[in-house]
Amino acid sequence: QPTVKPTVQPTVKPTLRPSSQPTVKPTVRPTAQPTVQPSIDPFPVKTEISFQCNMDLVGTDKNTFINDAAAQQAVIDSFAAGMNGTSEDQVFIANITDTSGRRLSHLYLRSGLQTTAGGIAITLEVRRILEKLGLTSSDGAALHASMAAQVTTAVASGDFTTRLASRLTALGSPMTLTPQTETFNVGDYTLRVVETPAPSLQPVESPQQPTSNAGFSAASRPGLSVGAVFGITVAVLLVALFILMCFYYKHRRKTNATVHVVANPFVEMEEQFTLVY
Repeated sequence: QPTVKPTVQPTVKPTLRPSSQPTVKPTVRPTAQPTVQPSIDPFPVKTEISFQCNMDLVGTDKNTFINDAAAQQAVIDSFAAGMNGTSEDQVFIANITDTSGRRLSHLYLRSGLQTTAGGIAITLEVRRILEKLGLTSSDGAALHASMAAQVTTAVASGDFTTRLASRLTALGSPMTLTPQTETFNVGDYTLRVVETPAPSLQPVESPQQPTSNAGFSAASRPGLSVGAVFGITVAVLLVALFILMCFYYKHRRKTNATVHVVANPFVEMEEQFTLVY
């Protein structure tokens, strides 16, 4: 129990004095040395292939879909799963527009319903790096054709619809989205170099010499270092100072040699006093 008033007496069990001993396994002191060899980017040149796909989804409107992050992610996940080797971070939503005035797809027309319902037209963009796939820019057309065929088959067969419903439930979105397969289409592809090798930090082996001496200082001439120029400058200043001091002392001695003899009247008075006495 703590005391009510402060007391000069120590507590019953004073706290232990901190030990200056090191821990059993002290942390390793960080080294100032650089790593043995920095990691090198295995793909110094990156060529990106991108293309867009357009699809209509029934069951929501633009504002509702924009405010439902889970629904957006469900569409992206389901779309990426329809192309082999494509991850979710390689698919992006490029555009969303309302399609409220459009007639529903043939799935609804079969039941005799000629009504309209809320819907959106969504544009999805796929971006992949060719070099990471072991490809070059010359393989862009073949890759685009393969991916377009895969995702078109996934949408037409209903696999995309099944995956979308599953992902909406898994991510907690209350939406029920129905893709209209007849409006789905795949656009053409584009290639873009997104990264090139960094320039080397090493100097060139034989730097070019200037062709003229204009603006070429003595300190930058071959064989004449900055220290040599500084030493020559100091030597010249010391010689000039020595000559100036010699001239000054010589002039001073010449001035002191000219003495004007003035008769001392006190000496003459002393001689006169001696004769009279």
